[in-house]
Amino acid sequence: MTVLGENGVTEDSRNVLQGGESEVIFMGTGSSTGTPMISCLVGLSKSDTPCVCLSAVQGDPCENKNNRLNPSLLLRFRLNNSDSTRHVLFDCCKTFREAAVRWFSKFSIPYLDAVILSHRHADAILGIDDLRMAYDTKSGPLPVYMSEKTFGTIKNVFPYLVNSQPSLHGSMVSSCKNKHRDQPAEAASAWVAKLDWRLVSRPSLDDPFSPFDVHGIEVIPFPVFHGEPVLSLGFLMGKGEKKFVYISDISTLPENVERFLLQYSIDLFICDGLGYNSGRSHNTHQNIDDAVLMAKTLNAKKTLIVGISHRVDHETTNEALKSHLVQEGLDIQLAYDGQSLRLDTLGITL
Repeated sequence: MTVLGENGVTEDSRNVLQGGESEVIFMGTGSSTGTPMISCLVGLSKSDTPCVCLSAVQGDPCENKNNRLNPSLLLRFRLNNSDSTRHVLFDCCKTFREAAVRWFSKFSIPYLDAVILSHRHADAILGIDDLRMAYDTKSGPLPVYMSEKTFGTIKNVFPYLVNSQPSLHGSMVSSCKNKHRDQPAEAASAWVAKLDWRLVSRPSLDDPFSPFDVHGIEVIPFPVFHGEPVLSLGFLMGKGEKKFVYISDISTLPENVERFLLQYSIDLFICDGLGYNSGRSHNTHQNIDDAVLMAKTLNAKKTLIVGISHRVDHETTNEALKSHLVQEGLDIQLAYDGQSLRLDTLGITL
């Protein structure tokens, strides 16, 4: 059954949220290269370690759980006092356009209401140019939340989207000056996104937990190491006792952040877990065994792993991870692209 949704967008009635309901949709669950990797498909890879790249190109990519885009998450929610559903994207990856083509229609997502960036690497920000086609221009510039260092990189990579400095927890709207003599300024600027840049964290290990508001929900950013000394941001949400935590990129968790998170009941934990490295550590990402240990340390009720390597098979690995549920009561699985999960059914209130 379909109904008429926001802005006249036709949507499946199963995708319509009621007041107080919320959902996460996995726009991508792969590593920075995605799966399949180009080098594996064309024979450039020199490694003898098995991978899933050939199987990842079989059939419909929307149905193949080994086919993975860059890590990104979309949060949909409708507050009790609101008559509209909001759509907030975490990270605007290199593969954002492909992810939007795959999942916006399936989940009846009409546009984005905000973007939150975890860090400044290419797999988190290089889809920003495509935001021009993904938000409602009649509602004004699209809010984009990020750290000071991430904004510094964005200014270098996308100078045409940025011409001024934002203030901490404030905003500054970018503009586009016409450089084409034969076009009016309005026509030239129509081809780039109007973005409202908002600093939410520097980030800092000394003062890491300053919350910010995104369309009525409180988001608490916290710093994690993404190959020390590089810092990325994780995010904690949920206004009740039950919390939702999202960490897309992490190598180690700072001690003060671990103490901070242990104050809460984490009912959904989404975290980075690159692969199995036979006891060897990756320099910028934790592996799946690290993710399991972190979930156990934080007493997470349900854990879904993202940032997954091309060497990890979805079904085989999830079957192995079931042993943690049987032996330790830990519900841990790999996520997959296009997976959706209702937060309110887990008791999490935004």
